[in-house]
Amino acid sequence: MSTKSQQSLLVYALPFGALCVGLIIALPIAVEADYWVPTLIWTAALAAFMLIMGAAGWLPNTDDDAAYAAGEIVFCEGYETGAIKQPVAVWTDLAFVAAGLTVVLAAGIRSPAGLNPMADPASVIPLVYGLIAIFMGPASAVFHASMKDWGGWFDNMSIIIWAAFSLSYTLARVGVAAWDWNMWPLVVLAPLIIIFWGIYTAVNRDSRRMSQIITAGVWVVIELVTMIVVWTDNAGGFDRSTGWFIAALVAFAFAFGCWMPSGAVWEAWCDHDSVWQGHGFWHIFAALGTLFVYFYFASEIL
Repeated sequence: MSTKSQQSLLVYALPFGALCVGLIIALPIAVEADYWVPTLIWTAALAAFMLIMGAAGWLPNTDDDAAYAAGEIVFCEGYETGAIKQPVAVWTDLAFVAAGLTVVLAAGIRSPAGLNPMADPASVIPLVYGLIAIFMGPASAVFHASMKDWGGWFDNMSIIIWAAFSLSYTLARVGVAAWDWNMWPLVVLAPLIIIFWGIYTAVNRDSRRMSQIITAGVWVVIELVTMIVVWTDNAGGFDRSTGWFIAALVAFAFAFGCWMPSGAVWEAWCDHDSVWQGHGFWHIFAALGTLFVYFYFASEIL
């Protein structure tokens, strides 16, 4: 095991792993079985998938794996021998698992909040959001551990699923406030977006970043317009927390500030053998942003 691998265990795997274990222990104590049972089953299933695929050598092989095998470095972290090729990127993905477990815990201990389903412990919506956040960790980790192209598809789709869910949820809530809709955009639009990009990015490998930019970009624009309407007192009683909105924006700003110079756009932060990888910090700040978006949604008053 290299020095970087050893350091990544101490710096990232140990603290984030301990946080996840603490949250897993807290869930059955603090929340009802309707929340903690599916959460722990989902988390265990994802962990088992990772272990089985890692033990099998991250099969199957795909046509585009050759570039990675030939030494093409992705996101600046050099490759290790063994099952985990990029240990820093893999272990920092535990931040998403911790964020998702925190969402489920926070949602499960809340008191019902009127018409806000994201703050209602009897609603399945915050549970689904938490499970999506948990999924983002292993979906990204399987790519960074394996350096397989199919792993990159999973990594991309986890972001698409989260962005499509968030986009559709806000459209649904705005529709409820303005036109007395039910939650149909979340049930109909989110699956359509996910299915479309899932097929399109599987066929067109180079479109993955574009799919993220379009889906997340449309969502951010809608959120900005929504908050501007709220700030100008034209929302008819609909309100969300400015503080959590800004916290999420700041977290994602820091995330992109780490992501861009670590091989995504340029290579100013690109030490292949360092335990301090920009892409790892992208994972941590993006996970924080994911958590803050939940609290932003849960702050809604209608």
